[in-house]
Amino acid sequence: MTPVGNYDSRCSLEDINRAHTHHLSLDTTPSALLLYGDGDGGGGPKAYMVENLRRLKAVAETHGELPEVRLGGKMRDFFQQVRKETDGGKTLASWVGELYLEFHRGVCRPDRYPAD
Repeated sequence: MTPVGNYDSRCSLEDINRAHTHHLSLDTTPSALLLYGDGDGGGGPKAYMVENLRRLKAVAETHGELPEVRLGGKMRDFFQQVRKETDGGKTLASWVGELYLEFHRGVCRPDRYPAD
């Protein structure tokens, strides 16, 4: 899970701060991924979310009171940068044991994904 604690952020100031304060590997890599939009069939990113990020980026650049916000780019580029910063992932926190997402109970819209 991302440091924000979700995969459908609303791109608020609280989300940006949470991405920084809950980042378990901040000492290893300064980058965190903010996944935003209406997930699970909700239609993806909305215009207000992109506008929120644009404004938060401007505040971070002019006032320096927020973590840096970058928009755009490719997922591949993000993960390549993290691999480079973390010796191929060796310095990242790791999880040992079963991975069970207790907050996700198989959300599915039957009209979009029929059982057959």
